[in-house]
Amino acid sequence: MSFAQTAEHRRSIHNFLPMEITDAQIQEMVRIAALSPSGYNAQPWEFVFYRDREKIKDLHQLCMSQDQVLESSAVCVVVGDKNIVKDPDQLVSDWAEYGYIDEEYGKHWKPKMRMERPDWKTREMVIRNAALACMSLMYAADDMGIANCPMMGVRQMGLRKWMDLPEDKMPVMVIVMGKEDTEKTLERLPRKSVNELLHLEEYNSSVIFSNQLS
Repeated sequence: MSFAQTAEHRRSIHNFLPMEITDAQIQEMVRIAALSPSGYNAQPWEFVFYRDREKIKDLHQLCMSQDQVLESSAVCVVVGDKNIVKDPDQLVSDWAEYGYIDEEYGKHWKPKMRMERPDWKTREMVIRNAALACMSLMYAADDMGIANCPMMGVRQMGLRKWMDLPEDKMPVMVIVMGKEDTEKTLERLPRKSVNELLHLEEYNSSVIFSNQLS
């Protein structure tokens, strides 16, 4: 499928049938998700996949007992790294090696990377970055014929404890995956039109396209 076809096809699926999700498929999903953009090229994300049925039962409880977790064949917890810039020297060295900056200009960036930030700002940065990887992972899964659903109804503190995450790591999103039960899939809910979403040149602009796609 083209990317447009994948984007149009992907749905948040809430009813699954059993299927095998292989190591090779998981590796390919993560390979594609790793191509997602990130600030500083810090790539502050990791992917924890669960296929063991007992662990999925635990996750079912941590996800407010939502049925799609229990029915899924795999659950991915996308973990964000709050220590978003671990090695400024390495990042700047990479930029210089690949021709993005020179070493002298890199000295300007290192203090910015090491700057202390309030916890809320760090969390915001992590979520923004990792959310890009989440979407890439879901598109990659759909392209392989693996239905999926992102979930935010999660007991965050309970999940952190269950996963035994270190203090500088945080769960960003839970994504359930499996084979779509097409007999239970409902029609897609209405989406906002281009005219409702698009502004040109300024926020308060009002532009009406008569030939917009449905």
